[in-house]
Formats: sequence, C-alpha cells, structure tokens
Amino acid sequence: MLFGESYIPISEIASIKHGHISYRQLEHHLSKEILESYFKFAFVRHPFDRFVSTCSFLNRRNRDFEGRETAFMKQAIRAEPFRQRVLVWPQSDLLSNSDSKVMMDFVGHYESLQQSYNDICEHIGIPTSELPRENKSMHKKWLDYYDDELKCAVANFYRADFRLFGYDPDGMDTQWN
Repeated sequence: MLFGESYIPISEIASIKHGHISYRQLEHHLSKEILESYFKFAFVRHPFDRFVSTCSFLNRRNRDFEGRETAFMKQAIRAEPFRQRVLVWPQSDLLSNSDSKVMMDFVGHYESLQQSYNDICEHIGIPTSELPRENKSMHKKWLDYYDDELKCAVANFYRADFRLFGYDPDGMDTQWN
C-alpha cells in the first residue's frame, strides 16, 4: 500500500491514510523486537498552543469560526466526537503503549523544534539542516483565546501531556508562535 511517497507494508496501518499513527496501533502489527530495534522519536507541543492550532486548522474553511473561536473551543473540548479525532487526542496517547508508558527514545518539543531536530540528527549521524516553517495555521497568539473556563477544560483533557512532557498548565504567561 502506498501512503504519500512512503511504502507502508502493513495494510491496516496504510488504510489509516492520515499519517498520524499511534504507538498502540503499531504495537498490534509489529513485534516487540522490531519496535525496539528502531530509534523512535516524536515532537510534542504545549497543549494550550496545540489545541488552538488544531481548532484553527480544522476550521480553516469554517467562516463561522472566526470571531467566536473561544466559544467554539469551549464547546469542542467537551464534545466526545471532537475529542475522538486523532488530531485532538492527547499526545501521550499517541506516543504510549497499551500500558500507558511513553515508548519514544527521544521526545522533542515544538517550542525548541530546531534544537530537538539537531539533537536527533546528531544521534542518528546525519547532517542537520534549517527546518522550513510549513503548514502554519492563521490565528492569534494562543493565550489570546483562553479564559478560565477554557483553560480548565483543556488542562483537564490534556492532564497527562502536561505531566509527562514537562509543560506547566498554570504557565500561561509564556507565549509561543
């Protein structure tokens, strides 16, 4: 099966077609020995920032979203069908095995993407390069969308991401682009 320009030899995984494959999905199709033989890495993003970016991306063609982003996000974070979308899943769910243990050998942070990428390149022995900025969603700084209600709902839903990846749910005084 072809997916993009890559060949994915496992038809169940190739049939997903969106490119966001969780570790749990992989562990059902690949042996422990195969999974352990690869250097596994991922990048995580501050949950507050990621949620705004995800909502903006999913609503990029929704004219009703602009101007009522916070109200939409409050409704969305509580809606089970929305929470079941792979782009909304907690990052910890994507990177963990069936025992909820993060199985990555390296977890980089979006906030230091270039440095994390350079660290990975050094580890696997390939040259580094400047990462281009692509697929940027159009929205204001993420902090501009949060009130106490939305902050609480998002912090609760992504509780494990804050804990596992070192993000501070109260640290909203810092903004990233």
